[in-house]
Amino acid sequence: MPKPLQSGHERITEKNLDRFTIYNDEELYWDNKPIVVKTKLSWKSRIWIGLVALPGIFVALVGVLNNIDNINKDLCVVHIGIACTASTTNAGPPASAPITTKSPLAAGSPAPPAVPPLGSMH
Repeated sequence: MPKPLQSGHERITEKNLDRFTIYNDEELYWDNKPIVVKTKLSWKSRIWIGLVALPGIFVALVGVLNNIDNINKDLCVVHIGIACTASTTNAGPPASAPITTKSPLAAGSPAPPAVPPLGSMH
């Protein structure tokens, strides 16, 4: 059994459904008056929303700063200390890097030709 209505209220039935109208596919009207829902959050709810939102904002800010730092390292836009790792010249390995001249071939074996001899391809 439905709950009793407050005075001045009436149930929505099939007879009075035509009193609803929609404007621009997004605004609902009853007897040509807009239906407005007003909700006010308590101060506790607002604090909880802020506490939940702050870490997300912080993570987004850190991500943006990290991307800016990576772009700066690649493009050397701002030269701060050793932050710029890109090189404008191709200087090769640093002087402290060991230079190895070890051949990948076993000792005494001939090197394969760089280009296969004519007639070896079918």
